[in-house]
Amino acid sequence: MSVQGRLRTSNAVALKQCALSGMGVIMQAHWVVGRELRDGTLIDLFPDHEVTGAAFESPAMWLILPTRAYLPLKVRVFVDFLRQKFGGTPPWDADSSG
Repeated sequence: MSVQGRLRTSNAVALKQCALSGMGVIMQAHWVVGRELRDGTLIDLFPDHEVTGAAFESPAMWLILPTRAYLPLKVRVFVDFLRQKFGGTPPWDADSSG
């Protein structure tokens, strides 16, 4: 889908402020607008459409390994650390009501 608009910026905060001011529709990562989505200030127009790091410039971490046949222990420990530290539900998507 090609979209034309009056404003173009790569600043996430500026885009959010434009949406909050009623200037139009934005495509933004949940970590930027998560609070506003939860409190209803902004709504998700396409809840069934997920924007991924490959489709949209968002904070993403990729770990590329040469093979799975043999993985040195220090690499396995590092991978496990990254999964523990950054895996799971990101804090901006976590339910903060409980």
